[in-house]
Amino acid sequence: MDINEWWPLLDAESKTWLTLSHGDVVPDDILERIVMLGGAVDTDTWWIQSRSADGFRLSSQAIEWISMAKQV
Repeated sequence: MDINEWWPLLDAESKTWLTLSHGDVVPDDILERIVMLGGAVDTDTWWIQSRSADGFRLSSQAIEWISMAKQV
């Protein structure tokens, strides 16, 4: 599932964290919420920058998308 499908279903606390924490490693609890909503966390997904030993990070395109989504 793409970001435009799971974002509207995500709780306000997670949205706030993702909006304010550009480029930070996404906490496990938020990542779990995204996955529970159907977000596919694969390295070839456009909204993922990386998933490595230090954690999961959103891509710059996802950060821009989130910035635009919160303005709507």
